[in-house]
Order: sequence, then structure tokens, then C-alpha cells
Amino acid sequence: MQKYKKIKDHLSERKLELEGLLNHVETSARKKLDKDFEEQAIERQNEEVLTALDNSLNEELEQIDEALYRIGNGMYGNCANCGNEINERRLLAVPHTSLCIDCAA
Repeated sequence: MQKYKKIKDHLSERKLELEGLLNHVETSARKKLDKDFEEQAIERQNEEVLTALDNSLNEELEQIDEALYRIGNGMYGNCANCGNEINERRLLAVPHTSLCIDCAA
């Protein structure tokens, strides 16, 4: 849909950005632990942060993929719950949303 071309382009750019970040997080998470016990404790804390970041990035990627799918199939811009049109300002603020403001609340 031409109507959502800018949003589609933005979502595609964000997807590439997230994939790069995800690759970096996964590479960092695979590093071997230091031999020093104190350093290992810090590294384990970092692993928890990386795991949470990995989960967050994957969740956003899934939402972006769903939004791109909806754009491609002409379903974008309508609430997945009630079917009403999603306000354009909401789509610009949260382009990967599938819910109108009322259903998201």
C-alpha cells in the first residue's frame, strides 16, 4: 500500500537495526567466562542483562514482521482486536502496533 510506504520503510530500517543489535548481543553472550571469580560474577550479571535485551529485541522484531505482513496484505491500520481503524498518530508513534488505543489500554 502506497499509503503506508513511509511507515513500511521505517519498519524495514528498524528491522535491520534490530537484527544488527541482536547479532551483537548474541556474539557478546557467547564469550567464555574469565578465570577470575570476581570477574565471572560480573560477567554473569552481564549475561542476565544480555538475555533480557535479547528477549526484548526478538519481541520487537516479531511485532515488526507482523506489521510488515499486515502492510503487504492490506490489513495494516485496522485494529486486530476490534477491527476499527487505528489513529494515524498512533501508527506514526508506534508503527508496529496492531491495536487501537482503546484495545491497547
